Amino acid sequence: MIRIVGIGNNMFEYGKISHEHGVSYGRGIPYYDLEEMKKSVHRCHILWKKRLPMYDTMYYLGIMPYGNLQRKYKCGSG
Repeated sequence: MIRIVGIGNNMFEYGKISHEHGVSYGRGIPYYDLEEMKKSVHRCHILWKKRLPMYDTMYYLGIMPYGNLQRKYKCGSG
């Protein structure tokens, strides 16, 4: 359980839930698979010099395979 403390700018004093962690927990993705997915998305960001968070999330959720993610970055959908 995470205790939320609303003191100043540090809202999460005892813990922080990231978007990727929530996706991993919700979809049952093992830790190391999620880490590899993060690295793959980071490679797309570097290669195509842009970020498409909607497609990244679809990839994390398993809705879109990695090949389609690369295609979206390459085509300039964003």
